[in-house]
Amino acid sequence: MGLQLTGAAKKDSIANMQVRLPIVVIGGGLTAIDTATESLAYYVVQVEKFLTRAEVLGADAFVAGLPAEEREIAAEFVAHARAIRAERAAAAKEGRPHQIAKLLRGWGGSTIAYRKRLIDSPAYTLNHEEVELALQEGITFAECLNPSAVKVNEFGAAKALTLKKQIRSEDGRWSDGEEVTMHARAIFIAAGTSPNTVLSREGDEHARSQFKLDGKYFAAVDASFRSDFSSSPTESRYLNIDGYTLLNARFGFRGDDGWDLYAWGRNLLDEEYFEILSAGGSSSGYYAGLPGDPRTYGVTLKGSF
Repeated sequence: MGLQLTGAAKKDSIANMQVRLPIVVIGGGLTAIDTATESLAYYVVQVEKFLTRAEVLGADAFVAGLPAEEREIAAEFVAHARAIRAERAAAAKEGRPHQIAKLLRGWGGSTIAYRKRLIDSPAYTLNHEEVELALQEGITFAECLNPSAVKVNEFGAAKALTLKKQIRSEDGRWSDGEEVTMHARAIFIAAGTSPNTVLSREGDEHARSQFKLDGKYFAAVDASFRSDFSSSPTESRYLNIDGYTLLNARFGFRGDDGWDLYAWGRNLLDEEYFEILSAGGSSSGYYAGLPGDPRTYGVTLKGSF
């Protein structure tokens, strides 16, 4: 949202939102998928803008004159931007697709940390195609990990995320396992906007008694807008996707015994749009596109045991 509202992702924008690698996104819904993919795509734009502007001032001298914390970040951005520039040039010279995604993965990439399994995540159950595309773009999905603490460096900025492995018993109950540490310099929380009622369904007996919910009806409408954007880090007028607006709604009943029943509708305006466009290998002139889902309706019955 910050990228779209500020225009920071545009190359000619002076707005800035600082992102460092590795990126870790906490969540398991479609918002988490969007955050992971768009922040990784923005990183390339960010460092290239930084290098272009630093070169006007003399990049090496400019970086050397910064305070310690800013010097560390600036040197990292300059080095990564130069590597991306070199890879673009090499790919053009050799007539092959660039491998910028490989560079990003080598620098830590973007990881989604979810407390349950991938098949349990809302993103997978609602739109598994989008999950598949995210994985193709180099996003890593780390399942069964529940964050517990953020570790900071000498400047007070995030350097790592501590998580507890989640273990699922045969009867479907989850419990904490060993603690692991994940390197992370940018941490995003993409846990959705619905009230967190997890403890009322999945906590121990004491937790459930403290979070008793009465059955109730609920309704929700959400809209999202995406501006024009390029589906590839390499500029091409054939890979530009027009902006679009999506309107979704749902209405249902949430019981106090763990059962939900609701009707939903997605893309109610029946907007025609592409989620991604890509070019074929070499110079074949072949382009492929993945159109977004048309207007769809459905009814969902969900229970927790």
